[in-house]
Amino acid sequence: MFISLTTIGIIALCIIRTKNVDVNSPSYIDFQFLNEHYSSTLRCPCSQLTIFYETFTRVNVKFHQVCSSKFVSATWIESIYENHNGSSSFSKTDVHSTLTNFWQTIAALCRISKSSINDALAQFNASTCLSPMATTKEVVRMETDAELDALVTSFQSIIMRDLLTIQHLTAGNQVVSSLATNFDAHLVSSGLGFELRLSPKIFGNCSCLNVHGCSRQLYFDYLINQTMIAIPGMTSNCLMVNAVLDSSLECYYNLSCINLLHASMNNIEFLKIDGKSDFMPNSTIRAILNDLMTEEIKVKVDFNNYYAQCKPTHCSYVYSHRCDVLFAITTMIGVYGGLSVFLNFIIPVIVKRSLRDRMRYLWQTLVDLNLFKSRILDAEKIPQQRITTRFFIFLMVFSTIIIGFYAFLSVQTQIITIANPSLDTYEDLYNNYSTTLSCPCSQAIVPYGSFVTIAYTLHQICSSDLVSSDWLNFILGYNQSISFNFSGMYRMNEEFQRTGSSYFQFLASFCSVAREIIDEAINTIILTQYVNSHVPSKSLFIKHMTAFNRSLTLCIIDDFMRTKDWLVTAALANRYLIGLYSNERIQFLKDNSTIVVDDIILPHHDQPQEQSISILGMCSCRRSSSSCHRVPTLVYKMANGTRTWRNFIGIEVGCVPVFDLLNSDVSWWYTSAYIEQIRQGYAEGVNVKEIPNIQPLNSSVSTRFHMNNQSYILFEALLDELLIETWTNDIFRFDLFYTLCAPLSCSYTIDEKYPLFVALLLLISICGGLNRALRLFLPALINLSHFSLEKYYNRNRTKGSKTPINIQLRQFGMKIYQSLVTLNSFKARTINEIDEYYERQCTRIYVFLLTISIVTILLYTSLTPKSRVVTIKAPINSFEFEKIYPLYSNTLQCPCKQISMPYGDFISTTEFVSYHPVCSSVFVTDDWISYLMNEGKLPDWISDHDFRHWGAVFFQTLRSLCSIATKTTDDILLDFLSSTFLISEIVLHDQLHTQTNITLRQLQRTISVIFNQALELIRITNQGNGLMNIFSSNWRFILNDNKNSSSYLTTQPVSYNNSSCSCAISSKCSSSAALFNNNLTLLHTIDGLRFGCSILESLLQSSLECFYSFTCIEQLLIAMPMGGPMYNQFYRVPIDCFVPINISGSNFVVNDTIETIVNRMLIESWSADVSYELFYSACAPQQCSFKLTYRFDPLDVMTTFLSIFAGLSLSLRFFVPRLVMLIYKIRNRSRTVPYQSK
Repeated sequence: MFISLTTIGIIALCIIRTKNVDVNSPSYIDFQFLNEHYSSTLRCPCSQLTIFYETFTRVNVKFHQVCSSKFVSATWIESIYENHNGSSSFSKTDVHSTLTNFWQTIAALCRISKSSINDALAQFNASTCLSPMATTKEVVRMETDAELDALVTSFQSIIMRDLLTIQHLTAGNQVVSSLATNFDAHLVSSGLGFELRLSPKIFGNCSCLNVHGCSRQLYFDYLINQTMIAIPGMTSNCLMVNAVLDSSLECYYNLSCINLLHASMNNIEFLKIDGKSDFMPNSTIRAILNDLMTEEIKVKVDFNNYYAQCKPTHCSYVYSHRCDVLFAITTMIGVYGGLSVFLNFIIPVIVKRSLRDRMRYLWQTLVDLNLFKSRILDAEKIPQQRITTRFFIFLMVFSTIIIGFYAFLSVQTQIITIANPSLDTYEDLYNNYSTTLSCPCSQAIVPYGSFVTIAYTLHQICSSDLVSSDWLNFILGYNQSISFNFSGMYRMNEEFQRTGSSYFQFLASFCSVAREIIDEAINTIILTQYVNSHVPSKSLFIKHMTAFNRSLTLCIIDDFMRTKDWLVTAALANRYLIGLYSNERIQFLKDNSTIVVDDIILPHHDQPQEQSISILGMCSCRRSSSSCHRVPTLVYKMANGTRTWRNFIGIEVGCVPVFDLLNSDVSWWYTSAYIEQIRQGYAEGVNVKEIPNIQPLNSSVSTRFHMNNQSYILFEALLDELLIETWTNDIFRFDLFYTLCAPLSCSYTIDEKYPLFVALLLLISICGGLNRALRLFLPALINLSHFSLEKYYNRNRTKGSKTPINIQLRQFGMKIYQSLVTLNSFKARTINEIDEYYERQCTRIYVFLLTISIVTILLYTSLTPKSRVVTIKAPINSFEFEKIYPLYSNTLQCPCKQISMPYGDFISTTEFVSYHPVCSSVFVTDDWISYLMNEGKLPDWISDHDFRHWGAVFFQTLRSLCSIATKTTDDILLDFLSSTFLISEIVLHDQLHTQTNITLRQLQRTISVIFNQALELIRITNQGNGLMNIFSSNWRFILNDNKNSSSYLTTQPVSYNNSSCSCAISSKCSSSAALFNNNLTLLHTIDGLRFGCSILESLLQSSLECFYSFTCIEQLLIAMPMGGPMYNQFYRVPIDCFVPINISGSNFVVNDTIETIVNRMLIESWSADVSYELFYSACAPQQCSFKLTYRFDPLDVMTTFLSIFAGLSLSLRFFVPRLVMLIYKIRNRSRTVPYQSK
């Protein structure tokens, strides 16, 4: 027995036991402890699905010291302008001529960087950490860092991409800078007097017609002693913004250098060298801007606050363990009873008899078997005892069979752990145990670049001879002064050779910009961290990567298109002065020695032929620059050496070079005749021995850019796709991701049958208890039955002496009491009063201890929480789901059939966004703009500042802003609605609305930031580059005081507000918009409208106050035809022709500036119809499961009772008599016995 019990105890200690544990309302300390010990199976559902980052993070940003220095203050910039720009001691090529713009640009870059960081932080704080489960501090920190890094990186890449595009397009348009950094203005003597020319600056063999500019060292050029000193770190270029980006602040770390540059200024604090800084003194502004002018961005994560927001209502975990002492003890106690009976019966048989005798003895023993012998032999009771024995055996056998089925077929939850699983192993495990499988990654952060490969090809034009450096350098050498005249050539045609350099450079620039934008986006993505603490399912990974790939391609193209639209709008609004004479005519008025920039009128024409054209009308570059164009003439040599010409069909030359390229047909790229004629045409004006051998594009190369009839399309259609011909990616490499995630183990839980040995022990335990219970109660039941039968048979004998019922009950009670008093479970063979008393005492102690032990164990069994997972069919609709959710809200899980769905499946787009009423008013229609445009030439007396000159441009720009806002919003919303909403299980109505509202608020903020950031960069580059416009509203040409200077013309900034605000130091200078009489006296001012340094700035500083009022509009319409006798017919319209803007019910007010309106994306309101019913249908859960926690299980209590009763009973029967005997001995030893004399 001892060996058996010891063996069973050791085996019980070695058995792996699995336990499900629930902890209600766990504290942060509880969670830490649980996560430390049971991380693989721990589940702590958060009470709220989403947690705002701002509730548990704090971000500290340290900007580069220059952004908080005196050098970027308005006072410093004004003092530079006042101290240096008026000095005659310095050359116009000296550093002082550009210092004002240098620091204006750096100050603006600091402002936009701070604004971008603030926007990124605001977006970050408004973002939510999707947290269905409480997670560890390390994972929260990694997810937080990754989210913020992604946002900041996004803003960084947008700024650098937009800045690159803006600078390329500005250079490609050959816009004249007021700083004389890219073009010189000359008065050239001719037979008719003076001819004004703009010629590109040339530095060595580099021409400023080159869109990449000519970067070079900047010098301190002191005219008095003809000294030129190189300024450390500072460069010059054709455009000032490029010069700033290529420069460093090295000089401003050195007090001697500062004193050299700013000798007239005192008490200048130089920049300090910080050994802890990531930037050196010679770091370029481009490098600093690439980090948004920040030194460091630190995130502090308060995990206590995170946990307080998550606030899990309970935690559950499963763990497996050996050496369960309680289990071992209860097993030994349970087995002891059954084992004792079995051994007592079988061992004597085995030991005492031979095999034949044993069989005979066994049979006889079974026949005579009496398991209920009394202490006093009574022959009459033996048959009854044998009947009881047979009933006992039958019940034991029957019960054992039932219990055997229970023991061998019951299941228990087991945790299985696989160490270092391979991918194949993981996939097998996921296929079989997806609901409980958990594989923690050993590397939770994995860069996308380690498992994502993206490749692309651009249209073949980007690798053709037409954009090669040899060809571009060749055409840049063309002599612009060469002119050809042929009979039949229309006099207003423009020779292609004059504008071709801009055309081909724009081609190369767009290819370069496309390549840089895509490469930058890919590099950004490659460095972005993919955070996942556990291995996701392969299907979820593929869904995520599919959404990621789609988002990447759409974002790259859409972002570029928004930037392009802004640049087109800026070109339309600002009417830049083009150095190719394409949109202006510069006149020198001898009467007052002034320089006037006059308008150019171009023809409208029908479809041209090779050597003929029909003119349909005229068009003003000043008022309608995007629609004005002419057909260029291609002059070339024929094979016999004779020059000839033809109209270049497919290309249009207009007011702004970028529009020429966008509106051109690309079919001629594939025509060798055109290519050869262009080569010959340029050869006439380039002094080189060898002409580059350029070839047409290969028409046999497949392309996706075709019209429906397979003809080629306009270049703008190619640009709208960012010139991307093919896009290939390898983003579904789950195997690579799995290798990098490198899970050290996978664990899953299964329900399986008890091991054979455990089931056998359980059977023995229960049978032992059942044996003891039957031995205890079965004789009493048989006796009661026998007594009842006897009484029934003898009832006739006692009819005459029937005892009353009350006396019978009293007698019955007395019998029970007497039975309890005389109860003796330890009867000996001999009868002795002292021994009997002793046995009764043992019996009472035995019953007491047995009862207390059983009650205690059964109470513990009943009160110990237990749980099981219940699976039910999913509710058929959302209403049913919300009914059952409150019942099992803590543990209810209804996995979606589709783990991802487009937002558009459950969010309606009907009237999603409404815009400012001006965008639907008459003032952005063709009728109003045509009225203001007046295609004929305006009288010379009308001032450039007169509303009639620029009013059409003003409202064209306003219409463009409405268009860009609408298009930007529609594109982003379309991307959003088609983007993937990843969700693993159904959520409640309120949770869905909360999550989608958070997402939509983020989206609104994102749209606003994207919209305004490009606008702000355009404003920065306009002012930093000092770009001139054809209205002469910011800079104007004047005669140079030095008549012998090669730059006979110089520029002068325009001032406003009684000369208190100069466009040289602020782009926001303006005055009230007005109309003037022919003697330049004031005729009428327009309420709310401003006119300043540029039309774009004028628009942003203006309000639409006048256009909400019928009276104000009426006064304007009356004033338009006045001021002179000519051209009045163009402005005569009915007074009620144009209806005021209806602002009733608007969130905007009358005097809001357009900048205020634009900052809100011109959006009046947002509304989203989120349908929970559609979401539920799209999720389509098939089944739901919940964990049912319970305490009292009758079957469990019964099996526990039966398994321990026999062993506990036998154990007490063994120990109680000995304990009582010991107590008696101790008591008798201490008792004093009185002396008795004989």
